[in-house]
Amino acid sequence: MLVDSHLHSYYSTDSQLSPRQISDMLRSLGLRGILTDHYDFDHTQGDYFTFDIHEFLEDSLIQRAKNLYSGIELGLRPELRDNNEKLAGLKGFDFILGCLHYEYREGEIFDFTQSHGMSLVPFYHRYWQSMVNAVENNGFIHALGHVDYPTRYIQEFAGEIPLGAVADLIYECFRIMARKEISLELNTRRLGEKQARLQWQWFLRAYKECGGESVTFGSDAHTLQRIGRHFDIALELSEEADLIPVYYKGGIALEMEK
Repeated sequence: MLVDSHLHSYYSTDSQLSPRQISDMLRSLGLRGILTDHYDFDHTQGDYFTFDIHEFLEDSLIQRAKNLYSGIELGLRPELRDNNEKLAGLKGFDFILGCLHYEYREGEIFDFTQSHGMSLVPFYHRYWQSMVNAVENNGFIHALGHVDYPTRYIQEFAGEIPLGAVADLIYECFRIMARKEISLELNTRRLGEKQARLQWQWFLRAYKECGGESVTFGSDAHTLQRIGRHFDIALELSEEADLIPVYYKGGIALEMEK
């Protein structure tokens, strides 16, 4: 059975879905899922993207659902490393997904949903250097999520990623991941677009070349309609790249079955 390893419930401040709603939708789709709600302390908004960890891990709705597992989406900023490592070490999490939404340098937030007046190549150079720093500074995540994150938001870049211009940083990031046995999330959110599919073909080939072996599938769904979206394309892409689709249960990678 396929597993959607990137789902958001009302424990995330940007979703209103209950675990029961998610479980019911997964059942109707013939899928299982992992709740990976946001835990990303924002220095501009305090605890806006955090939740009560113990309440989440003790939630009876999640524990009773046979098709739901417990995870967390941690913001991978270096200054939060110690805190993130403690959270990742708590008993009860099946899956730790690491993601980068913004960085905090010299007292200022740099949000990767905005270009900040930078042109395409310098922006992505900064983004992938931060990704390298993120994976280099931790050994506790199971997968790295949505590496194409800025394409969702920065309209002036029109979805373009200068893959050739920043390939050295991407390969460096993927080599570190392979060494630490960190899976790459194949984020399915944009796979309905031809441009995105071509980008993901490149990412998956590069990850494989760097020694990567496994991918998780994540819709990054905040609404019921997005759960499991484009998983058929994700299967084709992962097979083409000779990567193993997995999910995590109890922190152990298990191969998914169609």
